[in-house]
Formats: sequence, structure tokens, C-alpha cells
Amino acid sequence: MAIHDFELVTNETQTRVALSGWLLGWSDDVQHRLNEHAVLNRSGVLHQSQGQGPRRFVFRLLERAPSASERYADTEALLAREPFCTLIHPRFNRVPVAFVSLKASDDMEVRSNGMTAELALCETGLRELKADSASSAARSAAASSSELVLMTVEIPTLAGLAREVAAQTSAFLVLTEAATSQFDLAQGKAAAALAVDSLIRAAGVAVRRFPIVVLARLIAAQLESAYKLSGAQLPPIIPKTVPQRMSLARFARSLYGGGAKALEAEISRINRIPAPYSIPQGTVLQVPDPARVQLTPGGAPTAAVAETDQRGGSWALRDSPTTRGRLTWVWGADGNLVVDEAATYPVLMAIVAHKGAYRWDRFYGTRLHKATRERSTTGSQLAAYARDGGAQVEAAGIATGVTPRVDRLASGRWRLAVRWTAAGRTRTREVGL
Repeated sequence: MAIHDFELVTNETQTRVALSGWLLGWSDDVQHRLNEHAVLNRSGVLHQSQGQGPRRFVFRLLERAPSASERYADTEALLAREPFCTLIHPRFNRVPVAFVSLKASDDMEVRSNGMTAELALCETGLRELKADSASSAARSAAASSSELVLMTVEIPTLAGLAREVAAQTSAFLVLTEAATSQFDLAQGKAAAALAVDSLIRAAGVAVRRFPIVVLARLIAAQLESAYKLSGAQLPPIIPKTVPQRMSLARFARSLYGGGAKALEAEISRINRIPAPYSIPQGTVLQVPDPARVQLTPGGAPTAAVAETDQRGGSWALRDSPTTRGRLTWVWGADGNLVVDEAATYPVLMAIVAHKGAYRWDRFYGTRLHKATRERSTTGSQLAAYARDGGAQVEAAGIATGVTPRVDRLASGRWRLAVRWTAAGRTRTREVGL
């Protein structure tokens, strides 16, 4: 394409309008939108970038043919019907544009049999611009804090405060680039903001110190921008109340389900829990928002699953060939235990395990074993105990719809039938008590 070859193609009917035949000249206007802020008693200005604006194109046209008026009228009618076009530009290639205006001008003092016109177009659509990153905003704050130290080096009352601002800003920069916890980011931003506020209060309202106050406020704005950009990718920290006395492991499972073990250390660190195995009822803990936490598949197993396989399933069980109503392990040809998605082991173990006997979670399991030895026990009472164990499994996200049924076989002998849903299928198993 020659440097002077231009063409319009309408979006709707793909009608082509060649501009080269009657082109006198053209202009391209590319602007960058900036907000300019002047600071008293300071050389230079602060610029806030609003991104590049739409490009504008103006073409000056000349038509000398006898049908100049008809061509002008046809072009105006076409662009009025189809204002959105594609401009084929020798420098910018294909640019989506919108028709802005078409102006004709005649000068009666200049004897000519031609017609001159001016066609104005504006770029349309949205272009992706590179967004500011949290790291760049934090680095800008660190650079501004270094400048703040230089500005206050000859003011003893402010020099120490400026160095504290620089130190806290640098520490926040390290946290931003790591971006591991929104709690840490919030703590770092709060410490830096406190240092900035202390400096602003010490600077006062004197006119000669106004540039220092302005720069300190700019640092605060840059810190806030970095925090928002970095924290938007992390789950926010929200308060959650412990409903009853329980271990940290069980509380984490009730919030996040399977794979919550990876978050136990984080919750313990944030709240400085002295006794993670027995948290009192009503304790308010700061935890990552469960609605925003994404646990990777095949994460660490939870305590409710006990000795489950880390590939996401649990050890498979089958009916015992020697004892009716009992279950036994399923062994593979390689001599290892077989893993499946039926969740039989965690469901049944959560029901029949002796409550208080599990080392890492004293509230795991039920008191079903004690109730079976009492002569006044009924099937409905045993089923109620079993439902408590099923609730633990459901809270851990291992299975849903755990429904136990207990039938009396003889004095002191019971049969437990449990139905649940795991991996999209309904399962049923029986075990003798």
C-alpha cells in the first residue's frame, strides 16, 4: 500500500469508499490524556495518566469531475446510514472508526470547477491498555519515600519520621511482591499509613512545608493503590465465630471442606491461637473468606479423613468374607490398598470412631460405642448419634446426604445402614454394632 492510499469499508454492507482519487491531504491526531497538578513552591508538575485517547483522522478531499456533487451526496448518504467503518490506513493498518462529519466548502472568488470537502473520522471500540501492577504502584511509593527523606534531611524534627516512612514503605513493597496473604498486606499498609500520618501531623500547616505534606499524601495514595491491586487477587480476611468448643482442624474443615489443612497454619498464625486443639465456643477468628478461597484438587487430607490417600479418594472397603456385617480392606494386585471415590471409610469411621480418642481432634467421632452398651438404648437414639458423625463428614465436604438407619437384631446387637452421596453417586453400606 502506498503512503497516500486510504480506503473506508462500511461494517454493515462492506461498501468500499476509496479516498485516494480525490485526496488533497490528511492529518492524524494521536493524544494522551493527562491530568496535570501544580504544587505550590515546587518546580514542575504532577501528571496523572488517564490513558491514550481515541485517534482522530481528518481528510481534505478535492473532486474535479462533473459528477462531484453526486459523489459527495452518495458518500454523505452512505456514511449517514452506516457510520461505523474500517479505515485502511497505510501507517496504522485497519482501524475501526466512526463517521464524525463531512463538510463541503466553495470559494466563489476562486474560479474552479471542483469541490473541496473535509471528512472527519474518530477511532471507535476499546483497546486494552497495560494496567498498573501492584508491584509498580508499591515501587512508586518507595521512590517517593526516598525523595521524602532527601527533602527532610535538613529538618531534624521530620528527618526521623521520613526515614520511618521509607522503612515501612520498603517493607510493604516486599509484602506486595510476595502477595501471600491479604492479612499481611493490610498489616503492612496500616503500619506505613501510620508513619505517613505521623509525618503529616508533625509537618503542620506551614506553607514552606506544604510540599512535604503533598508528597506524603501522594505516598499514602500509592500505597492504597498497591494494596487494592494486590489484595484483589487474594481472599479477604473476615471474622468467623466458633460455634462450639472444637479443634482448629475441625473448624477449618467446617469452613473450607476437604483440603483445609493447608489453611490451618495460616489461621493459627493470624489469630495467634494458644491451644489449637481446644478453641472455646464463641471465639471470633479472622480467617480467609471461604467464598473466595480456592483449594487445589488433591490438596492435603483433612483430619476427618484420617489415613486417606492424598490423591483425593479414600481407602476402599468391602464386606468381610468371614464375619457377616463387617467390612475389610480391599488390597490390589501390587500389594497396596485400593483407593476409590466411594468415601466409605471416612463416612463410617466418622460414625463409629470413639469420640475423644482421636489424637489430633478430640471432638471427632461419636459416642455410639457407649450407647450400644446401655440396655435402655433405642434405635432412634443410636441413629441420632450416627447423624452427628455424618454431619462431620458433610462439613468436611467429603460426602453429602448422610442418612443412617439402625435396626435391632437381638439384645445388645444392632445393624447400622448408612446411605450417602459421593462423587455423584448414592452409596449404601451396612455394618454390625
